[in-house]
Amino acid sequence: MQTPHTRRRRESNPTHGENGENPCVYKIDGKNTTNLKRHVKEHHPAIYTAPVTAGTGAYMAPEILTDMPYRTSVDWWSLGVSIYEMVAGYTPFKGPDGKKEKVDKDEVKRRIINEEPVFEHKNFDPLTKDIIMQFLKKKTDERLGCKGDDPRDHEWFKSINFPRLEAGLIPPPWLPKPNVVYAKDTGDIAEFSDVKGIEFNAKDEKLFKEFSTGAISIPWQKEMIDTGLFDELNDPQRKESSTGLDQEKKSGTCTLL
Repeated sequence: MQTPHTRRRRESNPTHGENGENPCVYKIDGKNTTNLKRHVKEHHPAIYTAPVTAGTGAYMAPEILTDMPYRTSVDWWSLGVSIYEMVAGYTPFKGPDGKKEKVDKDEVKRRIINEEPVFEHKNFDPLTKDIIMQFLKKKTDERLGCKGDDPRDHEWFKSINFPRLEAGLIPPPWLPKPNVVYAKDTGDIAEFSDVKGIEFNAKDEKLFKEFSTGAISIPWQKEMIDTGLFDELNDPQRKESSTGLDQEKKSGTCTLL
């Protein structure tokens, strides 16, 4: 964790309360786990300047990569990266998986600092491009959410009733099953089994058929299998919580606070 109220925002991290009713967002990660309720700027933001580098490379803002002090500006940047990824299936400064482009971390860093995102995917509409570009401004004083403005006022969010959303009155359009590991396809799991010599039987194959698929593969699949969390989540004797998030739950890969 960095500091209280500091977010680590990327598409693979967010979770929510039981049945999606809790407006509080939890970020799950081996290094950073935080509890989000309000914007940092409402709680004396000056004391939350982070002097250290933390996060996932493809989601890091320029001010992190250039060793500048930073606060919530980096979260608006990573939100822009996440929106781009949810549309295209890959992050803006790393490139599409379909091209099999291998970009090392130094090149990603160079692109983030010096280049602008390219919108090649056909699903980018003008409003989506606009909000992404505003979140991905290199200069923090020009970035959406950092100019004394409220990103919720952007036209891209016009269909969202934020008071009802924050009150937990809007049911989510989709909820993941709490005992299912999601992957792009069963090949994502099978590939990892070969690496560690794990053999899958008929029971495992039956389980794979229940997997939902998405536009992108989830990078922590290998970690889940290697640590045993895959077996833990899919244990038929596993009991589901009836009270939402417990005060503290631990697994092989993360801690929820």
